[in-house]
Amino acid sequence: MDSFGEQLFYRDQLFDLMHRVSGHEYSYDFISKQYYMIKSGLSGEMKIANHLKGIILPFQSNYMIDFEVWEDFIQIDGLLITPYYIYALEVKNISGIVDFDTDLNQFMRERADGSIDGLKNPIKQLERNVRYLKRHLFLQGINIPIYGKVVFAYPSTIIRGKPLDKHMVTFADQLVQRIEDIQVDLSISPIYDVEELTRTLRSLIKRKPKYPLCEVLNISEQVVRKGVRCISCGKIGMHRVKKGWICSCNAFDKYAHFSAFESYHLLIGKEMNNKRCRDWLGLESDDIAYRLLKSLNCVSKGKTKGVTYDLGEKLSIY
Repeated sequence: MDSFGEQLFYRDQLFDLMHRVSGHEYSYDFISKQYYMIKSGLSGEMKIANHLKGIILPFQSNYMIDFEVWEDFIQIDGLLITPYYIYALEVKNISGIVDFDTDLNQFMRERADGSIDGLKNPIKQLERNVRYLKRHLFLQGINIPIYGKVVFAYPSTIIRGKPLDKHMVTFADQLVQRIEDIQVDLSISPIYDVEELTRTLRSLIKRKPKYPLCEVLNISEQVVRKGVRCISCGKIGMHRVKKGWICSCNAFDKYAHFSAFESYHLLIGKEMNNKRCRDWLGLESDDIAYRLLKSLNCVSKGKTKGVTYDLGEKLSIY
């Protein structure tokens, strides 16, 4: 799974958790904020990636989405990798009016209703990320120029104040031209193999652990709604019937328990026993829970009633 696919997958798990905590206002508000932030970010990053498909350079280039070294707090939305330079992008998918306060080095967003949010200055974020990325590459024996741009994904965003470094800010529809205008003296610039450079960058990636979501996001298991989700209508609470599961919408699914096991694995944790299986799936029968757990062919440990199953062996995500 590539980095964009990982983000899509993470968004989907946040969506699942958001609906499973819908009865708990605080947890729901917190998770929904995370979900819509990721969803918005993905939309902006995809827009930039689509723009870069039309770039014309006299040399090879690769584009990498979501570069992260979480131990050093490095997170760069996109890296355009060429033999002569790397272009680092901080993508902002922000609507409304944004304001760079050059005196206080602040960044603010004014919404349509007049409310104002104070946000991290994206220019300073990008400068720090570029500085730390240079250090990591230098330790690998790579000394390549790294440029940076804060890119606003939509032209409807209004920049009211003057950025501290206005040459570092652009809009998505101007980005390709900005990059194509970079002058490279091919006779004196060091040349790096793009594929090798890309592999090196990928080897540096260390992502912040995301799963199990409840543990990472500090959500109590007690507020998470249990049950098997219906893929037809989205409701949680399918009932076990002979040879499958049935929903109140009359949809039948023979294998709905597999996605329920995966949800448990991603939201709660890897280990499951018979009692937790019955509780999570809404079963009363020990025997049915036993058969469903055995059908996963997971590694188990313990004996009789104390046996536990490692869902991570078959549903390995983290």
